[in-house]
Amino acid sequence: MEKLIKLHDLGEGLNEAKVIEWVVQLGDSVKEGDVLVLLETAKSIVELPAPFNGTVKELISLEGTMVNIGSSLCRMELDQPQVHQTAPLVGQSSDDLIEIPSEISLQTHVTQEPMTRHFVKSHQNIIPTTIFDYVYVPDQFKRKITYQFSKLLSTTLKAFPDINAHYDEESKSIIPHSDVDLGIAMETNDLGIFVPTIHNPEHLSFEEFNHIVTDLKEKRMHSKYYQSKIPPSFTLSNIGSVNGYWGTPILIPPTIAIIAIGKITVQPYWDGKTFKPRSFIPVSLTFDYRYISGQLACQFVHSLQFES
Repeated sequence: MEKLIKLHDLGEGLNEAKVIEWVVQLGDSVKEGDVLVLLETAKSIVELPAPFNGTVKELISLEGTMVNIGSSLCRMELDQPQVHQTAPLVGQSSDDLIEIPSEISLQTHVTQEPMTRHFVKSHQNIIPTTIFDYVYVPDQFKRKITYQFSKLLSTTLKAFPDINAHYDEESKSIIPHSDVDLGIAMETNDLGIFVPTIHNPEHLSFEEFNHIVTDLKEKRMHSKYYQSKIPPSFTLSNIGSVNGYWGTPILIPPTIAIIAIGKITVQPYWDGKTFKPRSFIPVSLTFDYRYISGQLACQFVHSLQFES
């Protein structure tokens, strides 16, 4: 028994999608829940799962084409009875047509192209403001600086709940976080920006921290649409790893602040009697001025102090 697989209602006012990539090929056997095709909506990339066990008999909508709600995507031969049927079209029997049931969950992941549009949209809705400063780095903290600064951020953010927070669009309010879910922005070759989220990094050893990041990065390498399941409450970007010093990191809602750290530099420091060389790390804090004042942002940056 063959059935047409149609695009169901995507919700959120979306009425069309673009066929990005067919994961299956003609003649492939698939199980219920296997990803059939990747579709791009105005908001994200959608992985569309198979609604039943079967065999792919025809790919109707080609890659690169736009499809509307109700359009046929492919034809599959059913391996077992299927109860989710729609009313037949004129000239079709009830066995000829199936619409992907809305109760099958769709996994959505953001990729580079939709994320770029998200960047543009975010700057239409927020007031990004950036302040620049230096943070003194004692010698014992110079190595493994991403790990060391992550721990410093995690400890400091717990004293600043109005920064370790996100904006809730539904309630139109700021939701403080008691724990720190630190997102670490990184590039993954041609797979775009990836932000693994680390929960309370101040409690982690370097080995534990590195294991979590490596594990999440490997998942990203196996699937270019993978993102961490835990949304960050604050984000860190280490531009010093590519010899950068300062920047204006892009703030992506619902978080309300992001910090970039640059390449460690040696600066003259006046100790009251003479100038001495000291190591500092440049920091660039971007925040949404609607919710974080310049005074609070400066207080936060000045509180970023390693324990000597």
